[in-house]
Amino acid sequence: MTLRSLLPAALMLIAASSSCSRSGGDAAVPKPDAWPRMEPYPEVYSRSLDGFAINDSAIVTPGDSAGWFTAAYPRYNARLYLTVTRVDPSALAHAVDNRLERMALNSGGSRSTLTELTAESGFECRLMTTLSSAPTPLQFLAVRPDGCLVSGAVVIEGAATSPPDSFAPSVAALERDIIHALKHLDVAR
Repeated sequence: MTLRSLLPAALMLIAASSSCSRSGGDAAVPKPDAWPRMEPYPEVYSRSLDGFAINDSAIVTPGDSAGWFTAAYPRYNARLYLTVTRVDPSALAHAVDNRLERMALNSGGSRSTLTELTAESGFECRLMTTLSSAPTPLQFLAVRPDGCLVSGAVVIEGAATSPPDSFAPSVAALERDIIHALKHLDVAR
């Protein structure tokens, strides 16, 4: 065999092997392992914790003090900690500032989004969603001028050490439930 007869075969081999390279494109490559998406709980809210609508699928445990509740969501590996307190209207600004500072500290300086809304009952509400690996990806605060303060945080087991896309479906489902609850918040005066 001569060098001249090997050259076309070598060129074809080089061309074929370079077309299989992964370094040149942005094409999606499937991961070797895939996990099925978690099915969210149904959007059914027939019960309330001190005026805060809670998903019927949550397992609720009252806290040691009046106005303190924990709602467990086993499918999401999450817990919602909820507090309904009443403060003197003159101390309300200080209580709100304290809670907002706590929310910022809980986010760990990670990028977050803030959703603000006004409930039908007059509560001014804020929901902070932290989209990175944080132990408390959802935190909220609702304030009424008469001194009623509703606050809460969602803790997802392992969220602080997991990639955000692994618990994003749980965050989205819980965010949906919290927005529903804040829109319909109706704490007795």
